Amino acid sequence: MIFFDLNGVVGQPVFDPQTGMYGSYADPDHLIKSMDYYGVDYSLVSTCAALKSDTFKNNIDLAEKLIGHKRLFPCWFLLPSHTGDFPGGPELAGLLERYSVRAVRIVPDSFSLCIGNWVLDESLEILQRNRILTILQLPTLGVPVPEREDIFLNRLEKICADFPELPLVSGGRLRNFYPLWEKYPNLHLSLEWDPHPGLVEDVCSRFGAERLLFGTPCSENASGNSGMPLMMVTYSGITQQEKRLIAGGNLSKLLGLRTNVTAANSNKMRWKPLYAGIPADTTVIDIHVHSGSWAPEYKPDYDTPRLRRTMDLLGFSKACINSTSAILGGNHYAGNESIVRDVASDPAALIGFAVINPHFDDVK
Repeated sequence: MIFFDLNGVVGQPVFDPQTGMYGSYADPDHLIKSMDYYGVDYSLVSTCAALKSDTFKNNIDLAEKLIGHKRLFPCWFLLPSHTGDFPGGPELAGLLERYSVRAVRIVPDSFSLCIGNWVLDESLEILQRNRILTILQLPTLGVPVPEREDIFLNRLEKICADFPELPLVSGGRLRNFYPLWEKYPNLHLSLEWDPHPGLVEDVCSRFGAERLLFGTPCSENASGNSGMPLMMVTYSGITQQEKRLIAGGNLSKLLGLRTNVTAANSNKMRWKPLYAGIPADTTVIDIHVHSGSWAPEYKPDYDTPRLRRTMDLLGFSKACINSTSAILGGNHYAGNESIVRDVASDPAALIGFAVINPHFDDVK
């Protein structure tokens, strides 16, 4: 199985655990080392430097540093061209071709960028004409708590409609994102999103595996390589062909690349059970599981029977569960009673956690 990461990053400070200080900035070799550890074969790469200053120059520097790195592909941060400090029109198209840039990333909050049509449409037209994968990284991506996102998703909907041949990657709460998927086949989601149990299976059954892309975390929840998005693929209850598409096949196709050669063999053997989706052969107890649906977000496997299915896929021995309703400020009496019933249905696997509201006078 080939893993192709949507969200590789260089240029960030590197922490040295021996000194407790930061001692360098990550370069392509740092990224390759991290990819090798987790068994990631290929990666799109952006540079943090382009977020901080001189976006155009730092994009160019990135592309030049990646020359000769056959596993790394540049992904530029995009700015509008109206002020003259970033190219647009034919000049942008020529530079993308010259440096073999097949993907760009638009980050409205980091650039204080309005994503209105009068700002971006000229650039989006160039990107559509050249079939450049466009990652619209919205500020609500990865946020698990209520926050307004309508202004961003309204604009995302307009971009999908106005540029139907532009391959897009973005994110949003699933209740808002699913209706977009029903209308726009050019829209994709990457697995940097909050790791909802059952997400991969739910999306594959409703929309097809072609809509999902493997991506390491790129939100305030987590950042950098980790095993979480890998396991979302390998331990999902879908076919091997669907897993191969999500892991790297979809992204390779969108970028027009042939990446059929595994490039991180050593650690793929080291982590062979993980890549094969083999349940854990040691005792694993999950100490934090919510049971019950969420009003602010749709989580596919929200009830205890479906959570048990996820536990079986992973090989977890036990899980400590509490009531979503009680945690979110609902009736904690009713929530605790539902947990008692759940635990009684499978006492060998489930441990109940009660929710206490200290503002009630009958805490006991």
